Amino acid sequence: MEVEIKFLEIDKEKVIEKLEKLGAKKVFEGYIIDLFFDFENLELTKNDKLLRLRKLENKVKLTFKEKLTQEKCKVTNELELEVGDFEIMKNILEKIGLKVIWKVEKHRTSFVLENARFEIDSFPGIPTFLEIEAENEKELEKYSKLLGFSLKEGKPWTIREVLKYYKKL
Repeated sequence: MEVEIKFLEIDKEKVIEKLEKLGAKKVFEGYIIDLFFDFENLELTKNDKLLRLRKLENKVKLTFKEKLTQEKCKVTNELELEVGDFEIMKNILEKIGLKVIWKVEKHRTSFVLENARFEIDSFPGIPTFLEIEAENEKELEKYSKLLGFSLKEGKPWTIREVLKYYKKL
């Protein structure tokens, strides 16, 4: 299970400075390509499910997410595995009837602190935002406060909702 929240329009340098002072470890910085797949009838999308093929530098991951709730924070059931080849996996998914419904490219800086993950994402044409992932809402609130945010300021949105908000989708 994954519990997360997004904080929009952050000051990236200030957030990184606070994370480093807290002892967070930078675990990734680079570009990511995400392909989102669905059936022709958008069965996954209609049922709050997502299938994503992600390419990050030298890794490729296939992820399935199922939204459980989206009140104060987003809660999803997530299954993820590393696959060997981006193009071959894309072809397999297309051969079984899935199609790419959208593609996202972004720059990400990732930090880890204890059991929490902090993702700072930059997309062309929209302000940088922070996503915090934790084990539960209480932990999410703790880490948000440590960075100077309140859960009330956060958005329990999917990336699709963020892009729609900024009229980029």
